[in-house]
Amino acid sequence: MRTIPLAEAKAKLSSLLDAVEGRDEEIVITCNGRAAAVLVSLADFESWKETATVRADADLISEIRRERAAIKRGKAKLYTLEEFSPTDATRSMTRRLRVPSEIMNLCGGTSLPIR
Repeated sequence: MRTIPLAEAKAKLSSLLDAVEGRDEEIVITCNGRAAAVLVSLADFESWKETATVRADADLISEIRRERAAIKRGKAKLYTLEEFSPTDATRSMTRRLRVPSEIMNLCGGTSLPIR
């Protein structure tokens, strides 16, 4: 993460946008010597917003924790996303599947617990 003053950010905005968009760089912009803002790509920002929304859903987080515990107890089977298919007996879950990588990390990897 690079830190630059506001005056420099104004002068180099176009190249800074290229940096955050093309190289997934994050740039802290300071004002009067103090961090005031962070320049990130739109994709990163939207991903963070979605993750925050999911983490704020207490019911979903509880479900994730219950399923992780079930996996540890051997009461659930793990399926990778590649193995998961709408034609499986788990068809009802497909309506709820919109799983960003951050949420999969909360689940402990790239697998979904299915009982």
